[in-house]
Parts: sequence; structure tokens; C-alpha cells
Amino acid sequence: MNRHPSNLVQVLATLAAACSIASPVHAAIDQPGGSASDAVSVTSVAATGAPAALPTRAIRGPLKVVVSIPPLKGLVEPLLPEGSTIQVLIPPGVSEHAFELSPSKLAAVVKADVVVTVGLGLDVRVEDVLRKRQGGDGQDAEAPLPFQFAQAVGISAAAKADAHDHDHDHDHGAHEHGPECGGGDGHSGDGAADPHVWLDPVLARQFAASVAASIEAGLKQGGASANALERLADAREKLDQQLADLDRDYRAMTEASDAKTVVVAHDAYSRLAARYGFKTAPLAGLHAEEPTPGAIEAAIKALRAHAASHPGVPLVVFVEPQLSRAAADRVAKAAGARVLTLDPLGSGDYVQTMRANLEALRMAMPARRAAPNAVPSRPSPPSQP
Repeated sequence: MNRHPSNLVQVLATLAAACSIASPVHAAIDQPGGSASDAVSVTSVAATGAPAALPTRAIRGPLKVVVSIPPLKGLVEPLLPEGSTIQVLIPPGVSEHAFELSPSKLAAVVKADVVVTVGLGLDVRVEDVLRKRQGGDGQDAEAPLPFQFAQAVGISAAAKADAHDHDHDHDHGAHEHGPECGGGDGHSGDGAADPHVWLDPVLARQFAASVAASIEAGLKQGGASANALERLADAREKLDQQLADLDRDYRAMTEASDAKTVVVAHDAYSRLAARYGFKTAPLAGLHAEEPTPGAIEAAIKALRAHAASHPGVPLVVFVEPQLSRAAADRVAKAAGARVLTLDPLGSGDYVQTMRANLEALRMAMPARRAAPNAVPSRPSPPSQP
């Protein structure tokens, strides 16, 4: 895929102005060379287990990939051709709701072969860059391929009939929220879709399957060797098994516990909670707004009610590395709770991050204890002849 420097400068300058970036962008642009991803007409590839497909084009070597948030790196990087590079736009310690695009990151987006976003309004600036780079008809063969998580798993911002847009057997109403938050149905109070789709391991597994299918099709179109296709198949199988194990372990943890309410820093975990049948009491709303007094009071009441109904179960308030913990500390002090961490982003290793979150949640939802006077049953003696 050949790049056109003059076009890139023009696109970046326009986007920088739109994003209110004062620094010049010309110095951030390198003279582009040839690309490993040769353009062909964009096609759709059906991905088993995913309700929608991602676009593809012929791949003839390593790819330059940009992802908007760290979890996407862990779901995409294992599947890339050898020698590929991947860049995460959001820096460590920054909330997914607050990151800005610098001139160098604007350049990285425009010059990438593939750009991976979440969708549902989370990374709208990145998607604006892609749309402007692709042109009016969206068929510019020189533009990066857009991989969107929400598209891959068939979730639309406008779809409200089935708020989570996936099959599960848990109660959608099983969430507690502060007054400023939406219900536990995948939408905020104003009807916006919950963009935290990556925190649901089942959806993450569907997304990875769709990415793998697109890359496989691109490799075949580019005449990849049998070894390259075998390497992808092995990587896809390994990642799929890791995500299946993650789903199994989350399900086992919640099914083994009678404690079903957790206080979280912001309303990022409704999809996870709906998937596995527990409740969340968020201090801040869907977009991590500053916690309101009403939300703080509601969280304290939820913890006290939880303590009354589950004596002996530790009370926990979860904070996030990317957000202030002041409100959480206030709630924990008032309710006599511990403060632990749930990290919605991590550092780029999706499975490791979600396993760390699983162990943190296990502290708030420990396995039920056997009845104190329960006597283990003994096998009946064999009958006498």
C-alpha cells in the first residue's frame, strides 16, 4: 500500500485543527515506504462464532497496527504475521474516557496498515481520523483497514432491544446504580450503548475469532506460505483456548459464591456483571464522571445491606488505576470495607489483566462456605449376601 506524503500532511493538518491540537504536524510525518499490505477490493470474511465480519485485503508481509486501548493489543497481537508492529494510542495511567491524540499519534493512525478501535463512541477521534483518511466512499485502498470491536461482535450503538446483544441466561436487571447512572442493560441513562465490550470475555473471544478470520483471508489473498497459515492457526487456537478458560473461570467463581454485589469505581462492568450474574454499584457513571454525593451514599447503603445479608463476607470497594480513589476511600471508611483494584485497561496483556481482575473479584465474592454442622456423608456398607 503506497502512501502519498502530501495527502497525509493535508489530512493530518485538518484533523489536528479539528481536535484543537496547536502543534504543527508536518514534523511528525516520515517519508512512507512500501507497505506489506497490498490493496485489493475490501471484502467480508465470515468468522465462526462472531455475528459480523471485519474487512480484509491481501497481506504479503508484516503489518503496522495501531490500537486505541491496551486490551485490544492483547487480543490482536498474537494473531499478527511475524515481524508486525503494534502501537497503543492511550498511555499508561490514562482513562479510556480521557485520552487525546497527539500529532505523532495522528501520524501513526494515518500511516498504519490496520487501526483497531472499540467503537460505540469510546474512541471517536480515532475513527474520525480513519473516516477522513478513507475518503467519502470509504473505499480508499491506501487507507488503513478499520477493525472495530463492536462491529465484529455485532453490537450497534442504536441497538436497544437486546441491550447486550449477546445470548446469556442472566437477569439484565441485576445491577445497582447511583442516580446518575444507567441501568445494568448496556446503556447509560441517556440511551447510549455501554462501550466497555472488551470486559466481557465471551465478546472478546468473538472479536479475536473475527480478527483471526480477517487475517487468514488476507494471508491467503497475498499468497502466504503454508507455514504462515499454520502459525496463525496455532496462535488462534491458543488464544481461543485462553479466552474460553477465562470465561469458564469467571463463571465458576460467580456460581460458587452467594455474594453478588460489588462497588466499582465507574460503570464499566455492567456487561461483565450481566454475563456472570452479579451486581455492580458504580461510584461514577458510564464515562467516569466525577462521583456525585448521591452515588457515594448509594454505594455505602449497598455495602451495608450486603454486610447484613452476607455476614462474614469481606466488604470491598474497587478503585481503578486511571481514576481518583478519593470517593472510594470515603465509601470504604464509612462502610468498613477494603479497597482493592480492578483495572479495565491493563498494560496490553488481555488475559493477564482479566485474570488479575478475576482474583480481585474473588475477594468480594468468595466461594460459599459449607454449613458449620454439616457432616460429610459416608458411603453405605455393602449389603450382605
